Amino acid sequence: MTDLRLAKSTAPFTTNKDNFLDALILYSSAEYLKDKLSLDFARAIFVSNNYLEFATKDNDKEFHPDILNIIGETDLTYNRHLKNVVSLSEDLIAEMDYFLNYKIENYDFYCQSCEENQYYSPGGNFDSQIRVSDDRDEFDDPNQLKLFEFDEINVKNFPHLKFVNKGKCFFCGETHICCPECSNVMIDPDDSREDMKTVANEKGFNFEYLHDADQKISFAYGAIVNTHTVILVKEKGVYKIAYIGAIDDNRDETKITTKYVETAIASILAKEEIKTKTSIAKGCTITYRK
Repeated sequence: MTDLRLAKSTAPFTTNKDNFLDALILYSSAEYLKDKLSLDFARAIFVSNNYLEFATKDNDKEFHPDILNIIGETDLTYNRHLKNVVSLSEDLIAEMDYFLNYKIENYDFYCQSCEENQYYSPGGNFDSQIRVSDDRDEFDDPNQLKLFEFDEINVKNFPHLKFVNKGKCFFCGETHICCPECSNVMIDPDDSREDMKTVANEKGFNFEYLHDADQKISFAYGAIVNTHTVILVKEKGVYKIAYIGAIDDNRDETKITTKYVETAIASILAKEEIKTKTSIAKGCTITYRK
């Protein structure tokens, strides 16, 4: 900046007027706003009546070519009069509202990382795919012992997709992935045991949370997907599996016809035989380490 000022060959230092402070504000703002103006609706305006220094005599509505060459492709525009900017801001607000409403109406997902507020609901679209390998062989072991006295669940009947959709939040850039089996949207947050304890305390969970680090418990119960529900009953001092499978028959709450878990618990409390002791659970596949 000092070199440009001393050389007096590049705008806004081509006249005898000292524009050092104005230029410092302009260029530092351009540097700061470089990544901030990457959003589709983001715009910035530099206002100065010194059009002979920051624009040209023939065109006082745009930055001088020397300045454009320095600030690069940043959506920072020049305006000579503040009163024009004030009226223009109303158009910008209307344009922003239209853009946000359009984006929200066409979101594939709402961001799980940003904090939603009354002015903005961050989200994004799934615009690319991730290729994944078929990990079915890792848990479909034909030599595995039959653990329970009910019909085996043939995991080969489950469709296994080769691609999963992913996209980034338009606001924060957090990557979101859509589960191909349960359609839940996932991110990669901090999910440590301590974080889980904090959430459990905040939500008031009144049940135990097992950290199955070696996967022995999940394997022993025959869990194939998440969520895979197991109901235990105590008979003569020994716990036995009364029901294993899905919570209900549809992930869409409005389309549920059979509530497996609720019905099983009601039968247990009424000391009646559970009619449906097993069902096929659907969800994210559990991959067992060899």
